[in-house]
Amino acid sequence: MITRVSSVGVQAGDQDQAVEFYVEKLGFDRVGLAPRYLHIDGAWRDHLLFAITAEQVLPGGLIARADAAGVDR
Repeated sequence: MITRVSSVGVQAGDQDQAVEFYVEKLGFDRVGLAPRYLHIDGAWRDHLLFAITAEQVLPGGLIARADAAGVDR
């Protein structure tokens, strides 16, 4: 059985500006902050949460959206 995905989420460290730039350029909405989300290098790190719904994605998927936004891949 094939089911349709209703949304996609991305979590990025709050210091990872490159990921934040690309997911926002792809049209993901910032939906929140997960405090102390992952333990990295001996410390708990906050992460930004992003999401996009199926209705927000152009025909052709996120690849078409990346191409339309001029994102290098």
